[in-house]
Amino acid sequence: MELLFWTPLIYSLEGFPRDTSGTPYIPGSVLQQGINEALTYYYIKKDPRIENSVKRLLLDKHLKPDSVVQKIQELVLERYSPNFELPKVIKLNSGRIYETIVDIYDLKKWRDIDSLKIEVFEGIVSIDLDETEFLKIAPAAHSFANALLRMEMELLEDHPLVERYYQPLMNEVRRWEIPLRIGYWTQNPYQGNLLFFWRIKEVRERFLRDFRMDIRPTKILFLPREGVTPGWAELRKEV
Repeated sequence: MELLFWTPLIYSLEGFPRDTSGTPYIPGSVLQQGINEALTYYYIKKDPRIENSVKRLLLDKHLKPDSVVQKIQELVLERYSPNFELPKVIKLNSGRIYETIVDIYDLKKWRDIDSLKIEVFEGIVSIDLDETEFLKIAPAAHSFANALLRMEMELLEDHPLVERYYQPLMNEVRRWEIPLRIGYWTQNPYQGNLLFFWRIKEVRERFLRDFRMDIRPTKILFLPREGVTPGWAELRKEV
């Protein structure tokens, strides 16, 4: 299969790791994280038993915010674990790595709050995966990608980025086989794992009150030169 990055990938503020021959790569866990976020959102929405279990966890007075994502994903994946194994290392031996300016953009304030120079990757990499098994996650991937884009557009309201960037991207994503959001794309430590619960009042208020945190990924990364947000990728059968 191919992993095509439609917008540049950011691995970390320090750039990409390299192997002993100097070839840049990302750990397979980076791709796994993007898949797990999609599955988590989808099955919390789809399975009322999981939704109720996660809701109880998030409202527990002994909740430890640092470990909550792992526990939520365990609740989902113990019932809906996909039947495939990802490579431990995905080499970025095709495409292009370069440095570019990245803004930390606050969707609620409509402005950037910081600016950095970060190494990014754009291109296509081949991965030896079972196409049949992977295509089974397509519904979850589309559901999560659509939810992320709608959340960001709702916050931006009539901001010019909605018409210029988000609406065309949403139309494009609908045509992708398996859309994923991969790598470092938000400063929210929960990324998109709690997105479903923003609409649940008691969970939303609990995080705002006790942890002073908006569980939506509202502080996102934006590449001003390229005019895009990072990490939008498509996993697809090789052309």
